[in-house]
Amino acid sequence: MVILANLLITRAAWRGGTDPLAEELKKEGGRYWIKVFHSPAEEFRLADETLQRAALRELKDWDEPGDHRPFYLVATSPAAAEALAKLPHLVAAMKTRQSRLKYAAIGEDTAFHFWEALKPNDLGPERYRQILVPTVSGHFDKLADSILVRAKPGTMVGLLESAEDSNTLTQRLVSGGVRVVRIPVYSRSMRELIDLPQDGTPWWVLVTSSVAAKATLLELNRQKVDLQKVTFMGSVPAIGQTIQKQLPDAKWVTVEELTAHHILDCIAKA
Repeated sequence: MVILANLLITRAAWRGGTDPLAEELKKEGGRYWIKVFHSPAEEFRLADETLQRAALRELKDWDEPGDHRPFYLVATSPAAAEALAKLPHLVAAMKTRQSRLKYAAIGEDTAFHFWEALKPNDLGPERYRQILVPTVSGHFDKLADSILVRAKPGTMVGLLESAEDSNTLTQRLVSGGVRVVRIPVYSRSMRELIDLPQDGTPWWVLVTSSVAAKATLLELNRQKVDLQKVTFMGSVPAIGQTIQKQLPDAKWVTVEELTAHHILDCIAKA
């Protein structure tokens, strides 16, 4: 079969799991003469139970379920949203605050994953577009601004995040006058890329996190892939900016939706 392009999917996967989008892209790629490779840049696992218990204790110390003030529950990544659904004790703690809950997410894709994780637990708004997102997807300062313009001083914010996340968003929110509890719901570790074929076929690389972007660039360099023949793509322009800070001449394409059809169609029409 003639191959017009190679597509590398770097989306993270849960330990022992698969990525439905990568599987769909592999299945459909042949119809577009595109060969698809999945090599997760990161591996996810649920946060250590000690961290989970500490977060629940802090939540109990800082916030009474009967408090009348709003409680913003914030998903900082799709993985954080997915992890919430796997942690029944945390879900139960949120249900005791259900009447106060408001929801926010770092971007549209995360908002959708968040909504899907909340629905089976009788939490969340009626439609995922009711979840607050920043004006610029993936931008933590914009997310903080979106929350602070709506939240009164003393409002509680619970950040669903990874154990490795920095405290940048926390500091920005606290400086704006709200109370913040960091809730590490998952951990992540980096993985090396699979050995990539180097036969002159153009490469497209789907990148869905800034952390993965930096690691992927290092790995592509390690394998001596010609970066002039690589086009990076994703749904979050801020990730493209991260790549271009590291590699100013990098080609970046923003995909409107992370679906197999949109991704493959974008490559085929390039």
